[in-house]
Amino acid sequence: MNAHILACGLAGAAALALLATSQFEPAGASPPAPLPSIGPVPISSLPFSITEPGTYFVTGDLVAPDGEYGIVVAAAGVTIDLGGFTLRGGDDSQIGVLALSAENIVVRNGRLQSWEAAGILVGVNGRIEHLSILACDDAIFGARSTTVEDVHVAFATGRCIELAYGSIVRDSTIQASSGAELGLSLDESCTAENVVVSGSMIGISCGRACRVSSCSVSNCDDVGLVGESFAELLGVRALECGRGLAVTDDCVVRDCMVTGALGHAVEVLGERNRVEGNSVTGCAGGIRVAGKHNLVVRNMVFDSGLDYAVAPLNPTGPVLRDFSTIQSQHPQANFATPFF
Repeated sequence: MNAHILACGLAGAAALALLATSQFEPAGASPPAPLPSIGPVPISSLPFSITEPGTYFVTGDLVAPDGEYGIVVAAAGVTIDLGGFTLRGGDDSQIGVLALSAENIVVRNGRLQSWEAAGILVGVNGRIEHLSILACDDAIFGARSTTVEDVHVAFATGRCIELAYGSIVRDSTIQASSGAELGLSLDESCTAENVVVSGSMIGISCGRACRVSSCSVSNCDDVGLVGESFAELLGVRALECGRGLAVTDDCVVRDCMVTGALGHAVEVLGERNRVEGNSVTGCAGGIRVAGKHNLVVRNMVFDSGLDYAVAPLNPTGPVLRDFSTIQSQHPQANFATPFF
């Protein structure tokens, strides 16, 4: 199990038990028969418990009593439509929508605010869409195969969004509070597309075989993005982070842009990575390759510190610092300009 889930403070033992028992379906298992559903059912006060599948809708802005949960779901196949309204936690509030033990839960169309434990926890095959989640410690935890789309998280102080195996997040923004631990945490085989993260210590942490494309991270004090083995980082932008992008083994880092990093723009810490077509500008360090058997080609490092720090046993295109000879040089060449 990924170390990020072990560290998750959102759901404790309940989350670990759920993931351990639902990571894989038995071979040849028949799909469950659909459950009868009810609704639409109004939700006009908090706390509210859901024990039957169906459609539920919020009738107005609601505030939970001090120390209480918001909506607790104990049935699979539930859709909760906030209708543009806000669910607000009281003092010492718990979780806005707790559905960690239930599968196929949809939460959409509204706002959750000031839930001290967490905003939303959903189980396997959950869907969270068209929401704003404000001033929660941890905003979202999704179990296996969760989809998060068109979600705005702001002022989270812990782990903003954390997703388990095979989940997807797209078209979303995360504006963490200063000092927040982690903007977006992805377990194994997750996908992130068009996600913007700012303000956390670590912008995006992605597990084995994740794919992160067209995302941007900024003002992350430690590192913009960390990728574990077999991760793909495609078209990622990192702006003014402590370090830009860091990967371990068997990763692809392609067509990324790193600007203003206080450390190295790209760090390759392991083996068999491909670092290609990236652009680095105004960083304290350029591209650092510490492992071996990594391919480093067609990159550009401008106005940065040590431009290429590549250990032996790494196939690397020649580094050109005289652009007047560009037409006659190797097609896989890397480029650099002096640091001023």
